[in-house]
Parts: sequence; structure tokens; C-alpha cells
Amino acid sequence: MCINVHIYMKSARKASRQLLQALDCVLDPAVFRVLSEEVRIDLFKFLLLKGPADVGTIASAFPVDRSVVSRHLSMMEDVELLRSEKLGRSRIYSVDLACFIETFEEGAKVLRELGKITAGKS
Repeated sequence: MCINVHIYMKSARKASRQLLQALDCVLDPAVFRVLSEEVRIDLFKFLLLKGPADVGTIASAFPVDRSVVSRHLSMMEDVELLRSEKLGRSRIYSVDLACFIETFEEGAKVLRELGKITAGKS
């Protein structure tokens, strides 16, 4: 998910193609699929507000089974919304906020550039 998008424009057509490719990178459907589940958004918010925590601590704050929480956390880690670290027998999860922000900032840049190109076509 952490992708630094560099766009070199030589023509409007080529720039548009490059921007669309960049957009595919930053608007990863897997990320949106993960964020489409309310419980995962709640888990994300919990970790943002409470900070790093193990599965047991996180699960105790939610009305779902620990194994379900673990599966959701794993899915979020797969798309780089979270990171985890093994600490003894526990796995500590935390939000990869820098990566999350970078991804959406890059997406906003690409959308702005696409807006400039499409505005010139009307």
C-alpha cells in the first residue's frame, strides 16, 4: 500500500495513462474491501485511540470471539493498515498511520492531476 507515486508528464495522453496506472496503485480494492466491514473500522479506531495492543486486549473490547478479531487484524495487516510485532508469546498490533496517510495523500495527488486533465477536455 505504501507507494510513492512519481509522474513524469510528456503529453496529456501519456500523463493521463500514467495517472490511471498510479491511481490503480493507490486505490487498491483490497484496502477498500477490508475497510468495508464495520467491525474492522472499529478495530482500526480502537488501535488509533488506545495504541498498540495484543489480540486478547483488543478482543476484550469487542462482542466477538477472539479468533474473529484475530482474523480481522490479520486481514488488516495483509493490506498494510496495521503492523504487528511478536513479543514473547503475544503479537502486538498497531496502526501504520504513516503508511495510511501517505497512501491517501498520494491518491489525492493523482485525483487532482486527473481533474486538471479532464477539466481541459470539456
